[in-house]
Amino acid sequence: ANITVPEARQLFIKPFDRTLLKGIEKAINEANLGITPTNNGEIIILTIPELNEEFVKKVSKFETVEEFQADIRKNLESGAKYRATEKQQRKAINQAADNAEIDIPPVMIENRISQLINELSLQLQTRGMTFESYLQYTGYDMDHLRESYKESAEKDVRDDLLLEAVAKQENIEVEIPFTKANG
Repeated sequence: ANITVPEARQLFIKPFDRTLLKGIEKAINEANLGITPTNNGEIIILTIPELNEEFVKKVSKFETVEEFQADIRKNLESGAKYRATEKQQRKAINQAADNAEIDIPPVMIENRISQLINELSLQLQTRGMTFESYLQYTGYDMDHLRESYKESAEKDVRDDLLLEAVAKQENIEVEIPFTKANG
């Protein structure tokens, strides 16, 4: 979707597929944001209410604007620290992977491409869009989509193999907690 900000307290959401308008409107309503979306058949219009104590009490657990802003600031700072740490770790992994000579079986890359496409399909479903609609909108066919994922899939597999080798060398065992996602 395209999101534009025509005024300081207004957002326009224009989905690539107009059939998604009702789903977007419903999701915004169910999110309990304290904002009522307007659907004009082309776009969703959100008018952001003034940030005052009434609004803060309605959409958060806080009583005052100052508490609400402090919590947002804390969350933004925490997120920035996490992203900085993650970026540093990713840089180290990339450098190690670039220096490593790893033979990657093509089947591993193909399996990762399939996994990426399945993840994309699930993301699209949660947004109310079908995989077929996505392909039609982007102008891709399955072969082109698979080819577009090849480089990142190869990098993912290379990184995974490198991390597995380091973990084995250093005798590190990683336990993956049980979730619905991993069965």
